[in-house]
This record gives sequence, structure tokens and C-alpha cells, in this order.
Amino acid sequence: MNLYEYHTQPETLKWFEDRRRRVPYLAYLYARDIIKGRWPDGEDAIKTDPWAAYFYARDIIKGPWPDGEESIKANPIRYIFNLIKKLKLRK
Repeated sequence: MNLYEYHTQPETLKWFEDRRRRVPYLAYLYARDIIKGRWPDGEDAIKTDPWAAYFYARDIIKGPWPDGEESIKANPIRYIFNLIKKLKLRK
């Protein structure tokens, strides 16, 4: 999707071009809502934030994401919940 085509002042969107690659949650949302799939250009930013990495692995990759594991482990509650689910101790 080319946002510039839909905006009355496309030059004001330049900030978004840069930030979507650097802000983890924006990068995740861009992959989910705009690209609707994996976005390698944003993965470096996404993997720096535990929540963005978790949601990216869950919603975009739909499985384990080795590049994001270290970050996801930084959020112990979410990591433990996923381990329990993997081990089928809870549905």
C-alpha cells in the first residue's frame, strides 16, 4: 500500500517511513496491518521489544521465532505462559 497516494499532504508522512523501521510496536503493526505478513526490514526493531516480538511471532510468523526468543524471554510472565501451553499443561 502506498500511503502517499491517499494523503492530502504526502510530504508529512516522511516521519513514518523512518519510525516504522525503528519503533518495535509500529513495525509489528505495519507487518500485521499493511504488509499482512513477515517484514524482514522491521524485524531488527521488533526483536528488541518483548511484547512486539511475542505478537510478531504469534500473529505474523505463527510459531517459534528464534531471532525474537531472547527478547520474549525478557518478559517472564508471557514466556512461562507459552512454555506451559507448549507442554500442554494448560489449554
